[in-house]
Amino acid sequence: ERVERHELFGKWRSRLTMAGFKSYPLSAHVNSTIKVVLNSYNQNYRLLEKDEALYLGWLDRDLIVASAWK
Repeated sequence: ERVERHELFGKWRSRLTMAGFKSYPLSAHVNSTIKVVLNSYNQNYRLLEKDEALYLGWLDRDLIVASAWK
């Protein structure tokens, strides 16, 4: 049986940087719009902007990280 293990964002950041990519800032307007939609759906969702990435979480747990690279 196949088991998938998701890697931490720090490892992806290192890989992408070593490959010559540079992180690209995300749109503040889009981020604020996402926050409004999440809060209208459920107050337990959270969206944190740090290290030029967007962390989507539930309560105090990060679920997924989105970032842009060029």
